[in-house]
Amino acid sequence: MQKVLSWILMFLAAGLFFTVFLYVASIVIPLLLLVVVFGLGWIRYKQQKALKLSDDVGLRQRRRRPQGEIIDAEYEIIDDDKR
Repeated sequence: MQKVLSWILMFLAAGLFFTVFLYVASIVIPLLLLVVVFGLGWIRYKQQKALKLSDDVGLRQRRRRPQGEIIDAEYEIIDDDKR
């Protein structure tokens, strides 16, 4: 009789632990998924912001007044004895 009671108590304890595990998992797993989704969204937001800033800097440089090019040339003075 004592063996039967110990087996029943063991199965009840296992069922209780499994039930508690399911309750805890039903709270923890969605929270972890929410943290992962929020983290991925934050990373994507930062990447888009950095990309926009880098494009904006390039756009400002393209809009600037073009500066003269440096041309490497030699000039020869031609003197035709005209004074």
